[in-house]
Amino acid sequence: MQRVQRGGRVEPLTRDRTKPSPRRIAGLLPAGREALEADRCAEAVAALTPVVRSKPRSPAALYDLARAHFFLGEVGAATQLLKRACRIGAPLETRGFLACAAAFDPAIGQAAVLRYRRSFSAALARRFGSARSGVDRQKLRKKLRVGYVSSFFHAENWMKPVWALIDHHDPRSVEVHLFSDSSRGTDARRRARVAGARFHDVFGMRNAEIVRRIARERLDVLVDLNGFSRMGRLPIFLARPAPVVVAWFNIFGTTGMECFDALIGDGWVFLRGEERWYSERVIRLPMSYLTFDVTYPVPRVQRPPCLRNGFVTFGSLAPLYKLNDQVLAAWAEILKRSPKSRLLLANGSLSEPGNLRHTLARFAALGIGPERLVLAGGAPHREFLRKYGEIDISLDTFPYNGGTTTTESIWQGVPVLTFSGDRWISRTSASLLCNAGLDEFVLPDVRAYIEAAVRWGKSAGSARTLRALRAGMRARLRRSSVCDAARLAREMEDTFRDLCSRGQFAMAEIWTLGQIRRR
Repeated sequence: MQRVQRGGRVEPLTRDRTKPSPRRIAGLLPAGREALEADRCAEAVAALTPVVRSKPRSPAALYDLARAHFFLGEVGAATQLLKRACRIGAPLETRGFLACAAAFDPAIGQAAVLRYRRSFSAALARRFGSARSGVDRQKLRKKLRVGYVSSFFHAENWMKPVWALIDHHDPRSVEVHLFSDSSRGTDARRRARVAGARFHDVFGMRNAEIVRRIARERLDVLVDLNGFSRMGRLPIFLARPAPVVVAWFNIFGTTGMECFDALIGDGWVFLRGEERWYSERVIRLPMSYLTFDVTYPVPRVQRPPCLRNGFVTFGSLAPLYKLNDQVLAAWAEILKRSPKSRLLLANGSLSEPGNLRHTLARFAALGIGPERLVLAGGAPHREFLRKYGEIDISLDTFPYNGGTTTTESIWQGVPVLTFSGDRWISRTSASLLCNAGLDEFVLPDVRAYIEAAVRWGKSAGSARTLRALRAGMRARLRRSSVCDAARLAREMEDTFRDLCSRGQFAMAEIWTLGQIRRR
């Protein structure tokens, strides 16, 4: 390991062999948790590591240290700690975190991801129960009632694909209901009114209350848009308050939950022969399942900075937790082999000085000094997007690809280098880029990804190519299927109707909710 001292000097970090006193341990645990909640994750690791050494069988300490490592990008360390915690009887939230984070760890395969998620699902069902399924079939209506559940309707930039769909639903064939679990419901309510959707504010309600609220609307299809981002709301779907329950948008692999009838993806993220890794049926749309539309103000596309700098600047505006050790190793090789290039990273976690120093130290351990890096913190969204004016080519993260970051990058004219990985979550950028007509930026594997980046970083013709590409990028996107929101709506509506008409999904007995325990 390395430590960055004041002034940016890096020296080896020697392990402190001094055994901390019980009094010091007692103080470190709350200090570590306080740092963690304030996103001072490097500080949290320093505080919580001696706690775990002193109390190696404390599930709470293991969980907190795992979170700190995870949000620094040290995903492997995080999953190892979570597995240790689960072996000694960790609480439900720890099992849920492992079920979620396992898909982000390149060392954990799809079979293990499915196993962890099924284990978490079983634990959820034991705690909250699930409604029994009957055999009644609901008559298929001419006009479907479709409900969407999300805690993020207000986040218009992140929810671009969702609002693209909602805005283009055919009101003659679909009645749209939005169930918003957010304190910022006013923003979402206004947006829903424009789209012609019926808005239901369920923020602060208990799960059983939300189930009853959904059930009253007599929906045909209920769509979860949260996935593991709001694990506390997953019991809603255990109750099956609609005949058909599906997941879309914020799901990157199996839920492991039998209550979901289907996941909606596409042929780029879900490959043939992978059905065995899913507990649900997977629907492949003939276009990107993340088709989007930009309906809010954004900065203008800027000329590539290599025109003025004389060198290529690679960049990533991904969250720090996506920057695992394999990602940093690949980026370090790219920088070493294209010695004039630079790498720009920006995200909210880098606003905290300890996290920034920790990230510099990780690169230093790979032989990359601070003179090759430009690190920046977060900013208001529109200002943050201006960072793309300082980037020539975006480098995708893996296995946790960009979704929002990929769409934002290409909309700002900056191409994204990626490769098609071994799981859904490592193919989302491929889905977007292939449907945007940018197939040449999708490589077959990590080695080809590195080689392509090196060619861009060393080529004298990069500036001319990038200037032409950026100048026509938005026009290209508007003509492509990745921005054909009207077609997305038709495909989704056909999918919903097909799921309803099959008659293979039982109508949940939603009126007997005693098994859904109040939280």
